Amino acid sequence: MVLCGPIDQGSHMSWFGKEKSPDGTNIIRHNAVERKFGFTEKSTAGFAQKREAAYEKLFGKALRVSHEVIPQVPHIDVYIFQRSRGDQIEYSLVTGGMSDLKMTLPRRAKDVPRRVELIFYCAEPRDEYISTLRWIAHFPHDSKSWLGYGHTMPNGAPQPLFGEAQNSIRFCLCRRS
Repeated sequence: MVLCGPIDQGSHMSWFGKEKSPDGTNIIRHNAVERKFGFTEKSTAGFAQKREAAYEKLFGKALRVSHEVIPQVPHIDVYIFQRSRGDQIEYSLVTGGMSDLKMTLPRRAKDVPRRVELIFYCAEPRDEYISTLRWIAHFPHDSKSWLGYGHTMPNGAPQPLFGEAQNSIRFCLCRRS
């Protein structure tokens, strides 16, 4: 998923020329930033308590929580919720901790939340879904960027052809209305 949105060229992000996709969309390349380890400067325990209360109202009691073992900034846990629809069982994987820090928004971004969490719906809570969701939650903080409605990210460089990427995980970032 390429994280790009309505970013002005005067923003903090660097451009490699005016690189464009085949449809003319600007491509933004993010420089690798060293990931922070440890803890946030201010305690975020209050955020976690409020988040967990909201999650319980929305999704019910968590089946389990996948805790981030290595203390990274921000600390991202993934909550696993289960629900039944008729004879179908579905799962919701929800990040907890991404919103502890504000994302870095471009100057022209209007009505864009600086703090978000991610939700991924699936038929079973596989480890690769959990680790990918955690990686995506760290991305805007590690790259001093942001995630928002309609953003995409690449599956690597060079990007694999669609037919070769059968085992990749695809996400769509949606706005809750």
